[in-house]
Amino acid sequence: DSLSANLQQFRAANAAGDIPQLVALNSEFHSILRTAAHSPLLLQLLAELDGVVERLLRPIISAEEADWSDKDHLDILQRIEERDALAAAEAMRAHVRHGKDKILAELNNN
Repeated sequence: DSLSANLQQFRAANAAGDIPQLVALNSEFHSILRTAAHSPLLLQLLAELDGVVERLLRPIISAEEADWSDKDHLDILQRIEERDALAAAEAMRAHVRHGKDKILAELNNN
């Protein structure tokens, strides 16, 4: 339910062009997933990484990034709702690859 509510808020923020809210909701979506994993080590490692990723993404996020993030988040949520752990894990890996590709492209352009 928390992921679904977050996705709806993300879509509203995207429609409004509210970049700070998009960044915050993106971080919240990931935080909800990390917490649900019940892994203290995962929480610690990803909490540190999250701050770095947020600082990198905040200045470069656009409607394009918000759109693919929305689609990725929906795919993750659907796999979780289907209780398909392997598909959910693959959807999350695809989402991480999208983020990695965007950050690397921006770093190579600057």
